[in-house]
Amino acid sequence: MVVSSLRPLIAQGANILPAVGGPSIGWTDRLSNAHARWVSDVEHALREYFASPTVWEPLYGRRWTEIRNMERTSPQPQALVGDEVRSQTDRLTEILDRLEAAQVFELPDGTVAVVPDTNIFLHYTYFNELDWLALVQVLDGSVTDVRLVVPSVIVDQLDDQSYKSQPRADRAKSVLRDLRALPEGLPRPEVPAHVRGHVELQVLVDAPGRVARANDDDEILARAEYLAGLVGDRVHIATGDLGMQTRATTRGLRCLVLPMELRLGATSEGPA
Repeated sequence: MVVSSLRPLIAQGANILPAVGGPSIGWTDRLSNAHARWVSDVEHALREYFASPTVWEPLYGRRWTEIRNMERTSPQPQALVGDEVRSQTDRLTEILDRLEAAQVFELPDGTVAVVPDTNIFLHYTYFNELDWLALVQVLDGSVTDVRLVVPSVIVDQLDDQSYKSQPRADRAKSVLRDLRALPEGLPRPEVPAHVRGHVELQVLVDAPGRVARANDDDEILARAEYLAGLVGDRVHIATGDLGMQTRATTRGLRCLVLPMELRLGATSEGPA
């Protein structure tokens, strides 16, 4: 969502001077007001995605104050606004590049992203046997397709469990085997892999240099928030744990709570 918001705002910023036109009566006021509206729109877009004010506070530096205080007799107002807009659009472009470098992620119309927590993979019906579409349609009947999104931390957790003692090791190994068996699965995370009718799966890789959260559940929630920043409210956390559900809801994320009858013992045998 933030990607789709920032791109037109960058273009709009670069067009502020041509849109206002040449010097005339009231031109300085129009220039200052156009810049103020643009900054406000940019701040709103950044606040929708980023929690830290350090991302949008640089919009309000020394030159912003000078532009707000411009008068008809101010020297070179056009150069002042032009320099500030170029500086800010360069910074926004850098932010946009970092977001897009993490991974291209788009959802077709009618598709929702479902982020299952690790316990879903370890303690519930196998991910490739669950009727994900029916589960989601209970919440939203307009959904036509489901994309399971697996953050890197979940793959790491499954790998870690596969090396530990029983009973979870066999289950984790079986899930990893099924993930590897998907067409265009784990080796190509940029390509969604087909799971079953109307269900596909995509691994969400981390951008180079990204530092993961220390707590695994917080990391899963952070990656879900990242997706929500790209595609809006078409993201669900799938869980059976009350703690995860509570934390997700507190962050404003939607939850798909799996029924208890879908929960299996940790020693369940995997599909052939």
